[in-house]
Amino acid sequence: MRSFSSLAARIFCVVALIAVACMNTAFMPNPKASAPRMMSKTMTVTPQSDLDFVLVNDTGYPIKNVYVAPHSADDWGTSIYNKRFASGESITVKFSPKNTIKNYDIKVEWYEEDGGGSTVWEKGYDLTQIETITLRYNKQTGVTSAIIK
Repeated sequence: MRSFSSLAARIFCVVALIAVACMNTAFMPNPKASAPRMMSKTMTVTPQSDLDFVLVNDTGYPIKNVYVAPHSADDWGTSIYNKRFASGESITVKFSPKNTIKNYDIKVEWYEEDGGGSTVWEKGYDLTQIETITLRYNKQTGVTSAIIK
């Protein structure tokens, strides 16, 4: 479990307004933070940062929370998406154009009725090289994976 051990790790923490385009609202970042913000899949958005990417849930299960944290951070911070993220849906993760951190990890939390718990991808993904991350789950083997494009 990560914990806040430095002021630098707190940069990731975001206070955001979270919404879905079909609800006629938008995600707004904390202007003092370099953390990502979310836009729903139905919005047309011009990338504002080389770090922006689409996250696809192709696991067969709904996701309860999504965290994206700098690879060097000691804490996951606040969930950037804490609504039901159904399998088959995608969300766009947007970053501030001022952000200079390139490598990130991803964590998702599952609903209790689907086994609960969380899955972490501590890969230090270089988001400047990634457009889409598709999360998958193989029920036969019990392996969760991420496909990068």
